[in-house]
Amino acid sequence: MTNLAAWLLTQFDELENHVMYSGGPDCEYWSKEEMVDDLQAKRQIVEDHADQHTCVVAAAREVPYVGCRTLRLLARPFAGRPGYLDEWRP
Repeated sequence: MTNLAAWLLTQFDELENHVMYSGGPDCEYWSKEEMVDDLQAKRQIVEDHADQHTCVVAAAREVPYVGCRTLRLLARPFAGRPGYLDEWRP
């Protein structure tokens, strides 16, 4: 599993804990169950892309492998959090 994949799973865990134990979602359009389902789907995407592989766009990058484009896009909303690395930007 890449560092990006592990970091993303940690972010999803923290977000789920916030949703479940800190008064629920900060959005009036999503229920707790919908937010948790969304996080579970994203966790599965991370698991499917966790090992080094070549996604369509990843092969064109001229930098060392840090995670496929799918993982880098999933990480983008968390870019302001501690531990986010600039090389993860899509």
